[in-house]
Amino acid sequence: MLYAAGASIGEATSPDGFTWTRVDGDPSTPLMDPVLGPQAYDAASLAPDASPPFDSGQVGDPCLVQRMTAAGRVQVLVLYTGSEGSLVDAAAAATPSPSAIGLAGRYGESGPLVRSGSPVYSVNKHERAPTLFDWSVGTMLYVTQDSAITPPYPAVAAGIAPATLTLPLPGGFPSGP
Repeated sequence: MLYAAGASIGEATSPDGFTWTRVDGDPSTPLMDPVLGPQAYDAASLAPDASPPFDSGQVGDPCLVQRMTAAGRVQVLVLYTGSEGSLVDAAAAATPSPSAIGLAGRYGESGPLVRSGSPVYSVNKHERAPTLFDWSVGTMLYVTQDSAITPPYPAVAAGIAPATLTLPLPGGFPSGP
């Protein structure tokens, strides 16, 4: 299980779904470390007009996807919301800090998560809360983001893979449950 913990993402394991044990992201230190924290960077090394990494302030909203590769290896993928500032403060701010959807992963059921260098989804509309849905013909990514209408309201965006897949036209809504 992955969970948001402050500005980071933690992990816990359970043999039965009732008793959970937190996973230390870095067992070489005396503290209990998250498995994914804000991306560290050296502000002095940034170019004058460069921005810090998209996930340097906070990470949260983990979406855990476990797959089996063709070679039979367990692959753990984590989609997450990354922000240059605090995601909690951004929700209450008049001008929230930018956020984007990131990806981290590993082979095997344990070990460090390795993050992708760039966001996997970003359209500058305060993307957050990714969810991935696999089915027999493809994969859907759902993301909450601001609408394009002013004033913006929460909206849901969807992406599909493979890009060549054509979805059927939406049908009518049923008249009852």
